[in-house]
Amino acid sequence: MTSSALGKMAYAGIQINLVLMALNLLPIPPLDGGRILVGLLPDRASAAVAAIEPYGFFIILALLAAGCSTT
Repeated sequence: MTSSALGKMAYAGIQINLVLMALNLLPIPPLDGGRILVGLLPDRASAAVAAIEPYGFFIILALLAAGCSTT
């Protein structure tokens, strides 16, 4: 009985971490995906993407509120 409860808790923890990983890889500048995107783009395009960094948190909140989540 204990192993079943521990297995369910481990499964839930893995699911939460996978969702957080996918969310963190969104190409919005304050997140890691945005930093990867800025590093891969040419100079002018990366400057344009980096310019939205102060608004990235609000963009993420708007996407999550609109139901555009990664799962």
